[in-house]
Amino acid sequence: MLTDVALKNLRPQSKPYKSTDRDGLYVHVSPGGAISFRYDYRFNGRRETLTLGRYGRGGLSLAQARERLFEIKRTIAAGASPAIEKQRAKRRLKEASSFEHVANRWMDTAPMADSTRNMRRSIFNREVLPHWRNRLLSEITPDDLRAHCKSIVERGAPATAIHVRDIVKQIYAWAILHGEKIDNPADGVGPASIATFRPRDRNLSPAEVRIMLGLLGEVATLPTIRLGLKFILLSMVRKSELQDATWDEVDFANAVWSIPKARMKRSRPHNVYLSTQMLDILIALKTCAGNSSYLLPSRYDADAPMSRATVTPNRRGCAKYAWNLNQNLCISVGRFLRRWRRIFPMSALNDVKKRLRPGQVYRRQDFEKWSNAVDRHLRQLVEEGRLEKVSGGLYLAPRQTRYGRAPARPEKLVESFLKDDRFLLVSPNAYNGLGVGTTQLYNEPVVYNLKRHGRFDLGGRVYDFRKKPSVPAKLTEEVLLVDLLQNLDRLAETRTEVLPRALDRARRMNPARLFKAARDFGSVRAERLLSQALEAA
Repeated sequence: MLTDVALKNLRPQSKPYKSTDRDGLYVHVSPGGAISFRYDYRFNGRRETLTLGRYGRGGLSLAQARERLFEIKRTIAAGASPAIEKQRAKRRLKEASSFEHVANRWMDTAPMADSTRNMRRSIFNREVLPHWRNRLLSEITPDDLRAHCKSIVERGAPATAIHVRDIVKQIYAWAILHGEKIDNPADGVGPASIATFRPRDRNLSPAEVRIMLGLLGEVATLPTIRLGLKFILLSMVRKSELQDATWDEVDFANAVWSIPKARMKRSRPHNVYLSTQMLDILIALKTCAGNSSYLLPSRYDADAPMSRATVTPNRRGCAKYAWNLNQNLCISVGRFLRRWRRIFPMSALNDVKKRLRPGQVYRRQDFEKWSNAVDRHLRQLVEEGRLEKVSGGLYLAPRQTRYGRAPARPEKLVESFLKDDRFLLVSPNAYNGLGVGTTQLYNEPVVYNLKRHGRFDLGGRVYDFRKKPSVPAKLTEEVLLVDLLQNLDRLAETRTEVLPRALDRARRMNPARLFKAARDFGSVRAERLLSQALEAA
């Protein structure tokens, strides 16, 4: 056994040599005089050597090396290789991503409108990057983020502080999605802890809407502008989407206006289904447009769209006219169109509702195709009972029966959870139909699949997911028997009761199909048991 005195007296030799301590610990002395603590052990049948550290000033003492040895033995007992874990830690440190690098990748690749990307990039370059340019992702804490946002609020820019927090949150969420093992510091900093805002707007009442629609005919302006304002109110499109619209986008036969993705905020094509009133307005605009390709051409150039600034003064004139008529009619001049949209705040939500199919299971990402406010709409749909949250990011559109709401079909639930239809759903209750003496009922189905492994709660029921290199296309009698043989130890009945009857049942099955099921799906033990049983027969 080594002592500190013995360690200090070790001298280098022409070749490396060892000097042993207790419990398998030893020191390795190199020809250059370096003394390092090492430990040899066997893990999964192979020999591994772990270097604990160097002896001497700035390294480990003998007592510290012995303490570390006990920790290493606990790691081995837990089923992990200390040498491999050490290599992984070194690799993680080497590959640790800087905040700047990850943020720029998120900024370049994350899906968002160009205007949103430009705004966020401006805030990021001005408010975020100068503070944390040289930090790693793991070095930014919730306290750092909170303190930085507080300093922005103190200089009088609370809205910017909220945006900084949101940008940091999305950067970390993107990093976690792409494999970084870190916590999101923004999760510990709520928006309300940074700043709160009092809404300064309200919805228009039906009386105000009636007055505004009537006043559109009183404002002194061009007929095309008046028609354009009415069309915006009926279609609830953005001003720019109508002003840049061309006649080749309008299908009068099918009453559809197709807006290309290049002009949409979320860069997705959008169809506006035209009512009778909207069609009448378009026919009037076509009459006024003449040979121009634009719905609202410029007054001075038929080959150019109407100026961006044309509609706004007329919209303000309408609001001012209403104010002069009745000062108690509190209409915000600059927010008329936005308030009009608030009269129908559920229009987008109603569109999502129309797409729901009873009994269907949806993932959160399914709603991204239909909604530009996914989380808010999901929350509202759950509150209304139109959806039930069955798991993280998984929602069921309930189906009503005469007995109440029907639960989700397990096959639909599992397929949506896996995002894959290559799986085999097996209930151990099916073993009872083989006639091998099993009678117990089970409430935990088994899902053999190619992706996930573990037990997951889906819709209040636990499913045992087991990952396999291949999965049978359907549950045959042979597959069921093979599954029983590889799960004998999980049954409520004893192995000695079930195994002889199962092997006897195997002898009465088609050998070719049985062996194919065992080879493609079963374990080595199940295949061996079947081989012995059929050879004995």
